[in-house]
Amino acid sequence: MALKTVCDALVVGAGSIGVPIAMNLALRGMRVVVVERKGSSGQGDNKRALGGVRACHSDPSKIVCGQMALEVFRTWKDQYGDDIEYNQGGYLFPAYTEGIETTLRSLFPIHRQFNVGSYWADPKEIQEKIAPGLNQTDLRGGLFSPHDATCSPMLTINAFARRAKSLGVTFKYNSSVAEILTKGDRVTGVKTEQGDTIEAQTVIDCAGGNSAPLFRRFADLAIMPDSHDAAITEPVEKFSDAMVVDLRARPGSKNSYFYQNKHGQIIFCLTPDPLIPGTDCEETASFLPLCAPRILDLMPRLKTVRVRRQWRGLYLMTPDGVPLMGWNKDWKGLFHATGMCGQGFMMGPGLAKCVAAELTNSKSQAETMVLEDYDLYRTFRSMEALK
Repeated sequence: MALKTVCDALVVGAGSIGVPIAMNLALRGMRVVVVERKGSSGQGDNKRALGGVRACHSDPSKIVCGQMALEVFRTWKDQYGDDIEYNQGGYLFPAYTEGIETTLRSLFPIHRQFNVGSYWADPKEIQEKIAPGLNQTDLRGGLFSPHDATCSPMLTINAFARRAKSLGVTFKYNSSVAEILTKGDRVTGVKTEQGDTIEAQTVIDCAGGNSAPLFRRFADLAIMPDSHDAAITEPVEKFSDAMVVDLRARPGSKNSYFYQNKHGQIIFCLTPDPLIPGTDCEETASFLPLCAPRILDLMPRLKTVRVRRQWRGLYLMTPDGVPLMGWNKDWKGLFHATGMCGQGFMMGPGLAKCVAAELTNSKSQAETMVLEDYDLYRTFRSMEALK
């Protein structure tokens, strides 16, 4: 039998953005319903995320948002008891060329302004403390951001969902949206494919890769998805806690990065060049022959480690590499929070605080800055240096 539900806020999508937004709105006393087409939370690109979380950016709003998110990740276990495998190992951007060193050093003024805590690590510190075994040939040092971290995307999203449910959030899984409901110039809710109707004062678009097609009638969202492969190895003895990001471009790739998780496994990825546009999430045989030599050149000690699994996820890119956030200017009651550019997991808790503050008219100066910079209708700017 079809059901009708009435709530204050309806979140479309139970992923890296939708779940923390629902949790934060419930913390502020709102009645929240989340609709999700899959069978549980985090089954889209959240579970394909590598798990890096950082405030080490070149964009001020991303720095601020990253700091908000890091505070949530860092304190979660102490506050709520869930082990999300948070590990403050920092981010290392090694410099093997003069050009990359110049780019990295140019970030220190903005990092000092926002108390990121980054500094220039010399090759000796990198070898002895940060990333033992890193290739030292032509290594000039690197930008190290010690307050950044990694954690498990799936453990985290499930912890957030449990917390949201404890606050009264209703999750409707296996509920694809069949129709966006409207009345006049206002979006009033959704009807699911099961025939259920959910009415809300505010509908929040957190649909990720489905945002553009699902909300096509209401907005021309500048989202251009492309595919990225990643892989994980068998566990080996722990040797480093840092996420290592090599910014050098090589044939077939723009950069590469890896870290060792709490179980000793190496998780690694690259940015393909040219990019692979579209929404294909089927892994291919071309990734490992391209990525493995890059990672082994960077960390030769991994040459005997076996790869266990490979997968592919989506980066929902915008023209300037930052999210699309804000009220729809033509349709009242519709708020967009989408186009996360592959950084939804790391920014989710910070963005959620900003959205909740906007919906409850309680924004801080920092939250206002983030929302203004990510405005849905902004003039797109250049891509940030550390995207």
